[in-house]
Amino acid sequence: MAYDSTRDRSVLFGGLDHTGLNTLGDTWEWNGSVWTQVRDFGTAPCALASLAFKGDSVALFGGVSAWLSVPDVKLYGSTWTWNGGNWTLRQDFAPSPRFAHSMCYDTKRGTLVLFGGVISPQSGPVADTWEHSEGP
Repeated sequence: MAYDSTRDRSVLFGGLDHTGLNTLGDTWEWNGSVWTQVRDFGTAPCALASLAFKGDSVALFGGVSAWLSVPDVKLYGSTWTWNGGNWTLRQDFAPSPRFAHSMCYDTKRGTLVLFGGVISPQSGPVADTWEHSEGP
């Protein structure tokens, strides 16, 4: 979840359903009083992705396709942006696929900062840091 201060909305994407076994691919927004489902397609359904508002859109990176006990679990390594109406795939941010990481936006430097996460269901967490800025 991330707060879009330009549009005054909290944006929520994906997660797990009520059983805790199936991932979701829906996008919801909270305007301070009402949750509204605004999209149910775009990025692949996933859980444990990270979102951050970057001044002009919400960025989403990573996630996992299913609970780790599922044999064909897939980790995602794509960056998407949400402009309030559509998700757009970006190919400009390249950490290894991961889930359960943290991401924020450094407004002074105009840079997305991503830290840690899990890069394999069999491994423990990593402690690497990645940055991305769109330049001048």
